[in-house]
Amino acid sequence: FVIDNTENVTINGLTVDYEEPLFTQAKIIARDPDGFFFDIEVEDGYYFDLKDTNFFTDSMSVHFFTADGKTHRDSPHSVALARRNIEKLTDNTYRLNALKLVSASKGLGAGDYLTFLSNNEGYPFGIHGSDGFKMNDVTIYSGCVGISENYGNPNTPSVYRNVRMLPGPTPLGATTPRLFSISGTGFHMTGLTKGFEAYDCYVYGNTDDGVNIHGIYHRAYENVGGNAIMVGSGKLGSRFEAGDVLRFYDENYEYIDSATIVSATKADDYKTDISLEQNVGVWTFKPIEKYKVTLDKKVTIAAGSWIENEQEISYHFILKNCQFIEGARGLIIKAGGLVEDCLVQGRPIALRAGPELHWLESGYIRDLTFKNVTFKECGFDKAHVDDRGIFGAGLFGEHDAIKSRNQNITFEGCTFDNNYGVQLYVSESQNVSVKDCTFIAGNNSTQQLYIENLDGITLSGNKFEGSIPTIEKGDNVKNYKEN
Repeated sequence: FVIDNTENVTINGLTVDYEEPLFTQAKIIARDPDGFFFDIEVEDGYYFDLKDTNFFTDSMSVHFFTADGKTHRDSPHSVALARRNIEKLTDNTYRLNALKLVSASKGLGAGDYLTFLSNNEGYPFGIHGSDGFKMNDVTIYSGCVGISENYGNPNTPSVYRNVRMLPGPTPLGATTPRLFSISGTGFHMTGLTKGFEAYDCYVYGNTDDGVNIHGIYHRAYENVGGNAIMVGSGKLGSRFEAGDVLRFYDENYEYIDSATIVSATKADDYKTDISLEQNVGVWTFKPIEKYKVTLDKKVTIAAGSWIENEQEISYHFILKNCQFIEGARGLIIKAGGLVEDCLVQGRPIALRAGPELHWLESGYIRDLTFKNVTFKECGFDKAHVDDRGIFGAGLFGEHDAIKSRNQNITFEGCTFDNNYGVQLYVSESQNVSVKDCTFIAGNNSTQQLYIENLDGITLSGNKFEGSIPTIEKGDNVKNYKEN
């Protein structure tokens, strides 16, 4: 379903599934004692035809599950498998000759499961440039909502109620139920003039973020007289309109200044020898469109400076009474809004709030509240791009930034229950409040709360259970208050 440039479209009471799952699922029947291969058995109902190079691509992601169908906690949530490493043994058994795959799957053996899929992504819904889109009582099997962009009226956001994203029924001919549901992000929202709203929604077992809310990065070419700058846009059709507020950062992502757009025009004929293309970790920035932007004041910038548009960052979103269970990362948030009465459980990371330049996803957060949210048994994936170590829930900026800050972040009445490593890790932020929260150590946690590189944090009325360190302060913590 492609819903583009519409107003007030509503979908009620729909169920969506695929005739065949978008992934292949198999049971491990043998593991080489020397760690060179897995032997797997594929049930009827799970598609497996190596001649189909559209599905079995040169590289596929593999996900590990224990015999009871839970995400395996001691292995990365995703490992690449090359198509050439699959060897057919019989009609329904195969050998995976993959050293990296086997070495990553610590503790897995006969009786456990793995799933792997190609680049086919389960996005039955794509909503772009549409105001007032509503989805009520919708069930999506092996799929997700996809990318939703709203550049129109901020008073009519998209609203999702009782939307469920689930693995779906066991395929015909199989006895083992589907172990995960979505090959993409549950709700992926970017560039919204006003954030979306989701109530009573349930996202289970997806292989990407439960929700990702973010803006788009742009880069500056140069100052071109007066208050004008030339901008290379990171996205086709980006928003540059009079009244929008731009934030400017240097190449190291330190804050420079903010200014308001007076006028903006596309500049397709602009010629320059300046190259803005740059690999930032996971993605490579490539300017797609060029704009001449005039500001309400002069901002002196260098070529390659980073730019965020506050009106593209999806502010004022609402997540209420939603659950994000199993799968990959949980709440990935780069915008101000409200998360209330929600549960994030069994995910490699429960929360990653703040910009991620390495994904080219902005921005720094203003005014974000977590109220009565439970983060439980998350944080077991040790592979974090910015090398923070193991944490369940985290609030960050770019690593060790001095002037760049998330601002006005509140955790109130939240529960951090048996997350791996540090239960709550807070850094690169200003005016943070952790109030009336409960920290339950369990067997997985090594530390309750770690803070560093902060300007203003207040802790009050919190409860700490378990015999592990409670509050540890790292470097550069200012205006610390504890009641």
